[in-house]
Amino acid sequence: MSLDYMTLAWRTELQAGPRLILLAICDNANDDGNCYPSIQSLSLKSGLSPRAVRGHVASLDEAGIVERHERAGRSTYYQVNLRALRAAVFKSLSARTDLSEYDKGVLRSCAPDESGTPADSAARTNKEPTRNQQEPKKRASAATFELPDWINRQHWDAWHSCAKRKNASDAQKQMAVDKLAQWRQAGIDYAAALENAAIAGWQGLFKPDVPASAMTPARRTPAPENFASRTYTGGKL
Repeated sequence: MSLDYMTLAWRTELQAGPRLILLAICDNANDDGNCYPSIQSLSLKSGLSPRAVRGHVASLDEAGIVERHERAGRSTYYQVNLRALRAAVFKSLSARTDLSEYDKGVLRSCAPDESGTPADSAARTNKEPTRNQQEPKKRASAATFELPDWINRQHWDAWHSCAKRKNASDAQKQMAVDKLAQWRQAGIDYAAALENAAIAGWQGLFKPDVPASAMTPARRTPAPENFASRTYTGGKL
């Protein structure tokens, strides 16, 4: 999974369907932006039908953001076009006036040079690397993470002091902020979700209304009715 590519994918102006497929492809991609997921795999990851996946892949290919290469008897080879992706992100962020410091850093990293080419967008080969000859890996640059002021710093620090979160990268932290921002815009109590994660020491974030059984698989069996009033005799109820 390439978190750098996913960070950029979140900041495009793509419609929900194509963006979801782009995120699914980036989730499969290596640091060079290539991968070989099947249509069925993208369908399961995105929750969309195979027919919808094919349509969205075609639109991403037409936009030049994802290049697909059919291979006889094998799964399709996908290459995320970093240059086109950066250009799309630069266009999207340039039109916004409420950028966080992190997004400003992303915007700077995607700014075109004097020739009109997005920064740090070295040309990439579309050929599949062989075992004996692989291209040097180039990582998309990521900006320094900065916590937005609308997130409770105490709860955030408490959450990241947990064993499952203390080694989170800046890109992973930004993905968590993006999720909280989406919930905030949707009117979901994002603050309670963060506080619950800090108290329980969860690795991820869950909406406050998600049942506990969905977050702790080992506790899916409910207690019997009137359990507290029942007594044990001889090792049995």
